[in-house]
Amino acid sequence: MDPTRSDRPLIGRLEVYETLARQRQEALAGRGGITFLEGETGVGKTTILEAVSQESLLHDFQVISGRAAAEAAAPFQLIRSVVRDADRAVAMPPGGAVAPLSVPYYGEAEPTSGLPFVMGGGPDPAEEGAEASEGSMLFRSIALENRTRSERNRLLEGLAEPILSLARQAPVLMTLEDVQWADEGSLGFLEYLAPTLAHRRLWVVATSRPFDRIAPSVRAALERLVASGAAMRLPVRGLNEREVVDFVRWRAPERDVPTAQANRWYAQTGGNPLFLEQLLGAPAGAPVGSLEGVEDREEFFRQRVRALSESERRILTIAAVLGTRIGFGALARTTDEHEEALAEAVERLVHEGLLRETGNEVFEFVRPELQEELYNGLTETRRRILHRRVGEAIEAAHPTDIESVYALARHFALGRVDAKAYEYNRRAAEFADRTFFPGIALVHLERALEAHRRARPNQPVEEVGLLLDMVRQLRRVGELDRAERTLRQVLDRPDRLAVATGRQRDLLTLFLALVRSDQGRWAEADRLVEELIRSHGPDWEPELRLVAVRLAGEFAYFRGDYAAALAHHAQGLATATAVGNERERLLEEVRYARSLSMRPGGLAESIERLRAAGRALEAMGEKAEAAEARLYVGVALGMQDDLVTAQREFEESLRLARDAGDPRRVGWALFDLADTANDLGDVDAADRYNREARAHLEQVGDRFGLAQTYLYEGKIRRRRGDPAGAEAALRRALAVFEEQRMEADVVEVRFHLAELDADRGDWPAVEREVRALERRRILELRPDLATAWRALHDRRPR
Repeated sequence: MDPTRSDRPLIGRLEVYETLARQRQEALAGRGGITFLEGETGVGKTTILEAVSQESLLHDFQVISGRAAAEAAAPFQLIRSVVRDADRAVAMPPGGAVAPLSVPYYGEAEPTSGLPFVMGGGPDPAEEGAEASEGSMLFRSIALENRTRSERNRLLEGLAEPILSLARQAPVLMTLEDVQWADEGSLGFLEYLAPTLAHRRLWVVATSRPFDRIAPSVRAALERLVASGAAMRLPVRGLNEREVVDFVRWRAPERDVPTAQANRWYAQTGGNPLFLEQLLGAPAGAPVGSLEGVEDREEFFRQRVRALSESERRILTIAAVLGTRIGFGALARTTDEHEEALAEAVERLVHEGLLRETGNEVFEFVRPELQEELYNGLTETRRRILHRRVGEAIEAAHPTDIESVYALARHFALGRVDAKAYEYNRRAAEFADRTFFPGIALVHLERALEAHRRARPNQPVEEVGLLLDMVRQLRRVGELDRAERTLRQVLDRPDRLAVATGRQRDLLTLFLALVRSDQGRWAEADRLVEELIRSHGPDWEPELRLVAVRLAGEFAYFRGDYAAALAHHAQGLATATAVGNERERLLEEVRYARSLSMRPGGLAESIERLRAAGRALEAMGEKAEAAEARLYVGVALGMQDDLVTAQREFEESLRLARDAGDPRRVGWALFDLADTANDLGDVDAADRYNREARAHLEQVGDRFGLAQTYLYEGKIRRRRGDPAGAEAALRRALAVFEEQRMEADVVEVRFHLAELDADRGDWPAVEREVRALERRRILELRPDLATAWRALHDRRPR
């Protein structure tokens, strides 16, 4: 890298530029990666990034850039502009006109086919009506909930494709500023993109504050990228004593600055170039760089603010309310200042080192801490008034982009403009939901609910709809107790329940059943669903019926009532077929065939139906659901003692689950591989698979899946000759299955405990367990144990 092409000399930055030059050459050779320029505010990260960009352009790189905002923003805010820039560069026709934006989920002024939500387009929750909104909400939440991870992966694929396409045409430099404020979506995108960089001409250079000074969730994501080997940290340090002297002499060559004075500045500034430039920009006649009475950098900037005129302080305060990035147009509309006078005031704020221009008439605070201090210094009343004015100013410009919706949601909520706060926060929640960020959606739903209760207290149906949507998000983030409390806000209030629509009452019951099942309270969930099904006739809405009978079938299967499971899933098949929903029909086919495998004589038909459904689901791109179908094929083959073919099915299930990015199904495929490997005598492989399965299932909190790993650990330890360890693991599994009243799994664990008793020669204990298992109808509940059951009987003394 040739920093001499810039006006800024190479003071204290040689090692940084040399490292970046090597990385640029690696990227040119098709070995890209991520570089984090890490350092304090003002240390020169942006200057280095600008030099990297300029030099890379000379080496025929395409440069695309993004910048994070400190305020809560729309998902993918940081990467939005880089994806848009890449998409436009790829779509640029020979004549040079920009083609329409093709990237999904990115609202611009022009329409896009993949866009789920734009301001002024797409569904508006406030206008659709509760009935229509609830139907789609229910089906996304219950019937389609397993699609979330695979759909999110498809979204990430769509967002990455313009960048990867551009990298196939030319080397690409992606610059990202202030990743310490990156939103969850953008961080997830970087983690998704990182493994692909090692074989591409794609180099990401990002600036960040020191990792130990940023939010834990962001730090964890950045550290994972570094640990993976896809990224490296490149510290940008402050200048040392000698470098401060050189810097001062370069920056103020007309001034005679003694070395002792420069050394004193080093002690006071920590060698921070930005602060040094502020000192050297003191007004003519003032002592150069005088810091008398100033203890730190923050106090220096406070003095600068106190020296401003009243009008300039007011403008700076309004800028603090606008946020870290301040558009001149929004500032003008909010302050009511004459445009020329405002431009002069902003220019002075830039000259004083309080703001800096980033391009396109957008400014930002030089030190974010100053913005925070100004904002926190406002009274609650003035803060409310300013947020209202800012919101009105943004809205007056008739924006059409996603970021403006999120800004309006924030400003109108903080400004207590309740009707608009409700509208924009509902829209923001809808976008977060469609881009698979339930935590963000939940924040905006809570704001919408608070505003709704003040602005529209006579609209209880809308309020119930908000509460139901909150429950859906709470389940997705795993806050089950809070989800139940939210449901109880209606269920325990007869006055609210009475004004809810019939569909809403059904939804409340279905969601409560789901929460109960998530909590392991299967019997209670089962009763709720069965009562709901009985209370409705054949004319019940098909979508609701399909959800209810699917849940009922699931509950029946896991308690070992296979006849009931078959009956419920047969209803589900008929309903999905009647409404013409092929995906839902295939999902019911998988569940029907799974239940069929547990019925006498049903194995062959079950395997055939599962294979056909799995192939169809995979052809539709439903890899997670296809993985589950292949999983049940393997289980059925294991019941036929065809362990080698079963193992191949589990391996295929694992591949599909990993492609779908579904840790739950990955875990299930792994523990079935563990059990099969154990039965085939490969105990080491079985133990390895089982441990990996447990890691995945702990990640998602799947208690049933974890209990299965305890069961298989018991079987593995028994084969290793560790009866005490085997019994401990089996009893751990038994506790979970009994708590969840999963009779079929309870029977299996107790059978394996009886095998351990037989190994020890404790035949009285075996006889007691055999009689108990016969009373529990072991062969009806678990026909797959028939061979092992006969073997146990053959071992008994005669």
